[in-house]
Amino acid sequence: EWKKRAYFHHTGYPKGASWTLAWQLHEINPTLVSSSEFQYLVLKRLGQTILFCVSRLWIWQHWWLYLFAKIIIDIIFLNTIIIIKKHLKSFLLKVKSWSNK
Repeated sequence: EWKKRAYFHHTGYPKGASWTLAWQLHEINPTLVSSSEFQYLVLKRLGQTILFCVSRLWIWQHWWLYLFAKIIIDIIFLNTIIIIKKHLKSFLLKVKSWSNK
């Protein structure tokens, strides 16, 4: 099967693209096919690892955003409750003073 595999090469010049069969490359340089396959597999695995890490990082970042938003909302809510409690306390003191008169 590896003999039927074709490798792409471009010289950089116009119309410099060419496809070469694996057995032809093997005749030129016996280690070229195995080294190119090894490089392809390593880069493919590295790409999958990076993609996995980036997706996990994306989820982790959004978890922190969610947590940060929840904390901010809780702080705002608690501050609002504290302010309402202060106003209610002062209002009740005023009402109590009115009832004493």
